[in-house]
Amino acid sequence: MTSLSASRPSTGLLAADARTRRRNAAERRFRFYGAAALAISVLSLVLLLASVLGNGVGAFRQTFITLPVALDAAVLDKAGNRDIAAMKNVTTIGYARLLQKALSDVIAEKGLSTEGLTDKQIAGLLSQEAPATLRNMVLADPSLVGTTQVVTLLANGRVDGYLGPRQHGKRRAGQQDPPEQLRLADDLRAAELVSVSFNPAFLTGPDASDLRPESAGWVWPSSDRPT
Repeated sequence: MTSLSASRPSTGLLAADARTRRRNAAERRFRFYGAAALAISVLSLVLLLASVLGNGVGAFRQTFITLPVALDAAVLDKAGNRDIAAMKNVTTIGYARLLQKALSDVIAEKGLSTEGLTDKQIAGLLSQEAPATLRNMVLADPSLVGTTQVVTLLANGRVDGYLGPRQHGKRRAGQQDPPEQLRLADDLRAAELVSVSFNPAFLTGPDASDLRPESAGWVWPSSDRPT
């Protein structure tokens, strides 16, 4: 004789009924959907960051011109006593003249053609920020006066747009700049005087300006700009 208890389905704690199985299945689906949503979110974030870095990494690289500059004491420290207060009276105009001479000298030394270019157009290869950069370097170390220093300075924004990593458009740059100036920029690059490299000043530079957009940065407010 079969026991009545043996034919009755077990409803103990260890035996899941249909409702429990459905609930467990729903919970597994919920966990799967959550994991899938999280994976999609992470993938989307990775793709977004990759896109931002891919499009923005060029902003951290800029075009530089490297040249030896004679820091003439007759221009930068006429009194010869290396007094900072007196040396501050020399404006960026004096430093710009030194840079113009240095650039002209190195072009002549390399035998590069400047046909069709004025002195102003040649000097314009350098950023208008370059004299201020050189001035700050000298004021930070007056012992440099009277020596020749190899300095690396920002190229003009249009030269950077023509040769730099962002390649703002050679056709546009060619329309705005004298073709001879761009050919000279190409020649300087071939002579290894122009390079494209990481620009740490991008993180601390001042706000952009129409005259020197290539020196724009993120952090340093324009009111604190060195002069």
